[in-house]
Amino acid sequence: QRSAKPVRKGGSIIAQPERACTRARAHTHTRAHIYHTHHIPISHRRISQHTHSLSLSHAHTEGEKDRYRGAEKRRKKIKSNAPKIKAEVAGVSHAGIMSVLALQEYEFERQFNEDEAIRWMQENWKKSFLFSALYAACILGGRHLMKQREKFELRKPLVVWSLTLAVFSIFGAIRTGSYMTFILMTKGLKQSVCDQSFYNGPVSKFWAYAFVLSKAPELGDTLFIVLRKQKLMFLHWYHHITVLLYSWYSYKDMVAGGGWFMTMNYLVHAVMYSYYALKAARFKVSRKFAMFITLTQITQMLMGCVVNYLVYQWMQQGHECPSHFQNILWSSLMYLSYFVLFCQFFFEAYINKTKSKNNTKKIQ
Repeated sequence: QRSAKPVRKGGSIIAQPERACTRARAHTHTRAHIYHTHHIPISHRRISQHTHSLSLSHAHTEGEKDRYRGAEKRRKKIKSNAPKIKAEVAGVSHAGIMSVLALQEYEFERQFNEDEAIRWMQENWKKSFLFSALYAACILGGRHLMKQREKFELRKPLVVWSLTLAVFSIFGAIRTGSYMTFILMTKGLKQSVCDQSFYNGPVSKFWAYAFVLSKAPELGDTLFIVLRKQKLMFLHWYHHITVLLYSWYSYKDMVAGGGWFMTMNYLVHAVMYSYYALKAARFKVSRKFAMFITLTQITQMLMGCVVNYLVYQWMQQGHECPSHFQNILWSSLMYLSYFVLFCQFFFEAYINKTKSKNNTKKIQ
C-alpha cells in the first residue's frame, strides 16, 4: 500500500499519495533542467554534443552507456527546438525571423548546414597556417623563376578572375547587408554587434561561411602580380595572409562583431574587384575612383577598431557579447596595422604623386 499524507482542502482533509508528490517534484525538476539546457549558448551545446559522443564510445559499463544514451536523447530533444533557440539567441521574435525569411531566402541558403560548417572549421582552422606558408613559398619561388623570364600578359584570365570575385562579393554584400540592416533597424547597434545569429541565422549563415572560405582562393590575386612581374607591396601579401588566418580563427568561435567585419569586407571587395575587372579590360576609370576605394578601405579599418572597442566595453560591463580578450587583441592589432599601411599607401599613391606631377609641370 502507498503511504499518504493528509492535506487540507476546502475545509476537509483529503489524502494524497506520497508517490504522486515525488513524481510531481521529479517532473518539475526535469522541466527546469530542460529549460536551463535550452538557454545554454549554441556553441557550448555543440561542444557538449561532441563530448557526449566521445564519452559514449569510451564508456565501459552498461550504467555509463545508459547514462550517455539518456544524455543523447535529451540532446536530440533540445535540437528539435533549434528554430526557437536560434530566435532566442538572436534576440529576434518569431515575427522578426519571418521578416528575415521574407528577404527571398534562396534554397541553397536554406539547405546550408551551418553546424557542419562550424564543426569543420573548429577541426581544421589551423590549416590556414599551411595555406599561408604555401602562399609565401609560391611568392618567393615564383618571383625567383620570373627573374629570367618575360612577363605574362594574362589580361583575359585576370578579367575573368576579378569579375568572378566582384560578382561573388556583390552578392555577399547584398545578402549580408540585408540581414545586418534588418538587425540594426529592429534591434539596434548593440544587437548588430553582439548577435551570434549572423553565423547560423537565415540568409547570412551561408554567406558567413562562404566569406571565410573565400580567403583561401583570394590568395590567387598575388599569382597574377608575380607572373605579370608587377610591383608586389608588403601591404598586399601581409593583408592576404592575416585576413585568412584571422577569419578562420574567429569563425570557429562565432565571435561578436563578425557580422560587421564580413559585411564591410564584402562591400569594399565588391567595389574593389569591379574596379580591377574594368582596369584589366582596359576601360578608362577615373583616378578619383581608385582614391575612393582606398578611402573606403581606410574607413573599414577604422570601423573595425570601433567594433572591437564596443565588444570589449560591453564584455567588461557584463553584457552578453560573446568574444574573448585574445581575439579582440589580435583583431585590434590587425585593423590598426591595416589602417597605418593603407594611410601610408594613400599618401604615397595619391598625395605624393600629385605633388610631384605639379612640380614637374612647373619646371616645364
